[in-house]
Amino acid sequence: ATRFMVDLKAGWTVSIEKTGTDYSHAAVIEGPNPVLPGNSDNINLRGTGGRPNLVWTSNTVGITFLSYIYIENLAFLNTSATKTLASALSFDASCGATQHNVIRDVLFDGWNNAVAGSCGHLTLYNSEIRNGAATGFGPLAGMRAFVVANYIHNNAGPGVGGAGGGGCGRCLYLYNVSANNTTGTGHGFLFNTGAPAGGAPNSFHNTAYGNAGSGLILGISFSMKLYSLQGNHVSYVFLEGHFRIVTRTPR
Repeated sequence: ATRFMVDLKAGWTVSIEKTGTDYSHAAVIEGPNPVLPGNSDNINLRGTGGRPNLVWTSNTVGITFLSYIYIENLAFLNTSATKTLASALSFDASCGATQHNVIRDVLFDGWNNAVAGSCGHLTLYNSEIRNGAATGFGPLAGMRAFVVANYIHNNAGPGVGGAGGGGCGRCLYLYNVSANNTTGTGHGFLFNTGAPAGGAPNSFHNTAYGNAGSGLILGISFSMKLYSLQGNHVSYVFLEGHFRIVTRTPR
């Protein structure tokens, strides 16, 4: 593994310049490890002069993090033919429940999934996840996530979610598009098979179209009143063995 930013202090910024040449890696990069719980200053990792490409050529995690990371204006690409271990960003579960990580204006292309692990709070905003070998975003184990205004498309599994509501019962999905996830179980939004901690996900004003499976799957193995759903534009909703046509179509 490559050690990266391990000596940075909270509040520092790492700028990666777009030079026209990709930054290529064959092994996992170990991210910063000095930020302890209770320190609220993020370490910032951002692209400048455009959006530089960080490319991994092997079946590996991209960067591992502990906590308090703000990532902006970068492209994470994986070109390996095998992607079973390939999560672009992996958050360490030891970081604690109060840390907040932010991913904004980031492209994830060709990974098994974009984000793995469990770490407090995560905001994923205005980003793109495409050409994934499994689920685009999720499942996450116990993480509280705010997933807002993202374009998630052309993944081999569901665009968003996973078993147990994506493992994310305290998540908010707002104004996302999940489209053309056309391989295998390519559903738009998959929230099913049991209640994760904290209840079911909240889904407002999301759009799903062109997917191989359902636009939206809801598990009913726990109380449906736990779901908060409003204004979602999907082709049809699947309820664990039943489906109903939704009159509001994608636009």
